[in-house]
Amino acid sequence: MSYFIDTITKKIGYLTAILAIFLALLVGYDALMRYLFSAGSIALQEIEWHIFDIVFLLGLSYALKHDKHVRVDIFFVNYSKQTKAIVEILSMLFLLIPFSLFFLQGSFDMALQSFVQNEISSDPGGLKYRFVIKSILFLAFILLVLQAISEVIKSYARVENKKLLFVLIGIVFILFAISLFHLPFLLNPLWLMFLLTLFLLMSGFQVAFIFAGVALLFSFVSEDLGLEVLEMLPYRVYGIMRNVTLMAVPLFILMGLILEKSKIAEDLLLSMGKLFGGIRGGLAISVVVVGAILAASTGIVGA
Repeated sequence: MSYFIDTITKKIGYLTAILAIFLALLVGYDALMRYLFSAGSIALQEIEWHIFDIVFLLGLSYALKHDKHVRVDIFFVNYSKQTKAIVEILSMLFLLIPFSLFFLQGSFDMALQSFVQNEISSDPGGLKYRFVIKSILFLAFILLVLQAISEVIKSYARVENKKLLFVLIGIVFILFAISLFHLPFLLNPLWLMFLLTLFLLMSGFQVAFIFAGVALLFSFVSEDLGLEVLEMLPYRVYGIMRNVTLMAVPLFILMGLILEKSKIAEDLLLSMGKLFGGIRGGLAISVVVVGAILAASTGIVGA
């Protein structure tokens, strides 16, 4: 089962890579038409942020497969393989999967509402069938849950002391069950949330999963924060998806990969080093000049 899920995620990763290149070409074409021929298109601009959304949403599961989600690894790098596997299992079971299942319900309702209302773009000349891009949000979290299950299976195989793992899982379940009784907190819930988040961060859990899981946990156990607040999260995410400025992010990354694979940056730095090598502080001058050139070129691509 894990192999099958990983294969699907791998194919999804290839798809997002192709779409990222296509997005760069499409943005370049759009900029060329707008600035040289004054021939802009609302539909084309919406296709651009649709593709961008598909790239980063479907890329979530691919990033999880390759352990690319950000974590504080001050202590994590020194853990044994078994300890890392246990952290991974706990992260999937108690942070990522519960939040993703909760998010799936809200994203499904949002996509269904869009379909029933036959929602279209609010801009003249924009795209129809807005439910399609909203459904990608639902699909992305299904793939994320499946990949999380795959990670649990693979991590479980690396755990030698299975008894310790089940004891830890049982302790977490007991603590969660006790918290549901809404017993008086010895500390302010905000302080508890802060301390739990800090502990998980320092323990090496993925940053994004920590914030998502802890927020969901305290929406259950604290009367100050209810599930009603988190139910609007899919709509908030969709609002971020429409932020065209964020399209520059994958273009920056693409430009960086091109510079790395082509070794342009390396060759340029060596050439500048030869040029300024005889000058005092020549290395610093070379680094500043090359950095300025690369920053300008990357910024142009992102713009």
